[in-house]
Order: sequence, then C-alpha cells, then structure tokens
Amino acid sequence: MKKRVLGVIFLIVIAVIVIMTWPNSKPTFNITSRGFANYNNLKPILVNETTIESDSMIVKKGYLVGTDGKNIPYLLRFPANVTDKIPGIVFMPGAEVGKEYEKGIGTALTEKGFAIITIDQPGTNENTQQLMNQDQELITFKAGGEPSGMLFVSDYLLAYEYLKQQSFIDENRILLAGESNGGRIAIISSEILTSNQEKVKGLILISTAGYGLPEVADQTTTNYLRMIDPDYYAQYAGANSVMFQSTQDKVISMDSAQRTFNRLPQEKEFVLIPCKQHGSCPEAYDLITSKALKLIS
Repeated sequence: MKKRVLGVIFLIVIAVIVIMTWPNSKPTFNITSRGFANYNNLKPILVNETTIESDSMIVKKGYLVGTDGKNIPYLLRFPANVTDKIPGIVFMPGAEVGKEYEKGIGTALTEKGFAIITIDQPGTNENTQQLMNQDQELITFKAGGEPSGMLFVSDYLLAYEYLKQQSFIDENRILLAGESNGGRIAIISSEILTSNQEKVKGLILISTAGYGLPEVADQTTTNYLRMIDPDYYAQYAGANSVMFQSTQDKVISMDSAQRTFNRLPQEKEFVLIPCKQHGSCPEAYDLITSKALKLIS
C-alpha cells in the first residue's frame, strides 16, 4: 500500500513538472518594447541528414523543423579532420536563390577553416514554407499573430542554434552572413540574438540594404513596417560588420547600401567588390574570406 501511494505521488510530481515546463518549451514570437520581432525557446529539431565526404571537406545535407512545422533545407560544410574548435558562419542567399548556388563562396570560406551552414529561404528551391500576401501579413500582425514573413528570421535563427550545437564549433566565433535579402535577415537576426544575450562575433553583408520604409497615417501599419525593416534594427545589431557592395549592382543602389551601413554600430567597414552583377562573384571571394577572418580574430 505504501509503495502504491509513493508511486502515485511520484506520478503527480512528474505531471506537475511537465505542465509547468511545457508552455515554456514552445517557440514563441513576440514584439519587443522597441517594436522589433523577437523569438524565445527556438530549439532546432533535425529531421534527417546525409553526409558527403571528400579529402578536404565534409558536406552535410539535412532538414530542420521550422516554427510552422515545415522543413528547412540546409547544407553544412566544414573542413575534414577537424581537431580543434573552428569558427562558424550562418548564411542565407538572396531571394529565389537556392543554397546550392552559394557553393563557390561556401567552399572558399570552408577552405579558410570555417564551418558554414546555408539555408533555402521560405518558398525557394527545396523550401516549401508558404508565405501570406501583404494584406494577410498585416491582418495577422494586427491580430497579434506571427506574420509568415518572419519565417525568414526564425529559419535563420534555427540554423544558428543548430550550428552552435555542433561539437566542433567555437560558439564565441560565429558570424552572421547573407546576400541581398539574406543580408537583411542577418541584420534582424543579429539584433534579436544580441537582445537575447547571445554573442554574435560579426556580420558579413553582401549586396544588401534595408527598405527605408516611411511612417504612414495608420500607427499599426507603421509598427508593422518597422518590424520588417532592417534599417530600424541596424543600430542595435550589436556586432562588428563588413558590408560588401559593387558599383555595378543594378538591384541595390549604392545610396541604399550606404544608408543602412551608416545605421550599423561601430566597428564597421564598407568594401567595394569587383562584381559586375548583384551579389558576390568569384573575383570577390578572396576579399570576403579575408574580411571574415579579420572579424573572428
């Protein structure tokens, strides 16, 4: 009888613990007092992962579970035969650009001793996450919900958390990087991580800029625009940064890039790259990798 009573008490205690901790285990989206997006309790869940090995590099392809339950496809590259902890980079390509397209810059960084995780943006390549239209986004925001546009950010943060978990990663030397729209997400993510007391070592921003969105008559709409515009987050990004821009970029103007750059905190560097198109190019890889090494030194 005594054993039965103790058993019941034990089960009750376990149930209470589960009930008390369960709500806190779920990822939560919220708006801070600054009007910025924020996430808590983002825990990466691995769906599956396959490994491709070569003499000098290991490439892992896998999927993480997004906050919407859909898969986030990623590629993780790192040097073979790693013995010491190495620096890491989270990288998001530009809009409609698949993670495989960034093999060039990813390989160049890996050859310099970095591990780099690259993810597909929502709705791009293998990523099947669904996005709302702008009207639906605003309705969701006004109702206090999580606009689907924030999946770009939560996906990026989940990739950061997954990279940080790897046994060979020096979590104090992780850079956030992105090209074009991916650079915007890197800026927003840096502010979120900094506000959550995470250490971001630096930012690598390629062919990117915020939106420079104005205030409008409706305050709620203004609040929504502020939440999605990296220009508002930039001054709180909390990390040293290098911004790369080409004078021949036809997508992001030099003025737009400079506007966002001027909002970033010190220390920062604006670097011209010899690319004849929007984004990075092989001619810029040496310059980008050298600046990345400087950021983690």
